[in-house]
Amino acid sequence: MLTTNSVLTEEQRTHFLEHGWLHVPGAVPPENLQRYVGDVWIRSGYDPKDTSTWEEEKILMPRQKEMDWKSFSPKGWAAICTYIGRWN
Repeated sequence: MLTTNSVLTEEQRTHFLEHGWLHVPGAVPPENLQRYVGDVWIRSGYDPKDTSTWEEEKILMPRQKEMDWKSFSPKGWAAICTYIGRWN
C-alpha cells in the first residue's frame, strides 16, 4: 500500500503549493488505462489508423465500466490525500 509520504517529492510538494497543480508520473497504472480505453475504437466505430473516419471531435459515450479513484490511480489518490486528507 502506498503511503502519502512515499508519493510526492519535496519538489512536487513545493510546485503544488506554488502553482496549484502537479504532475504525478505513473499515477494511473497502464493496465487501468487499457481497461478504459481499450475498446474505445470498437465502441465509437472509428478506425484508429484512418482519421477520415473520425467524424466528431468529441464523443459522449455511456458508462460501461466503473472503478473508484483509490483503485484506478493509487499514486494519484495518495497525492490527493497528502493535501486534502483522506476520506472513504
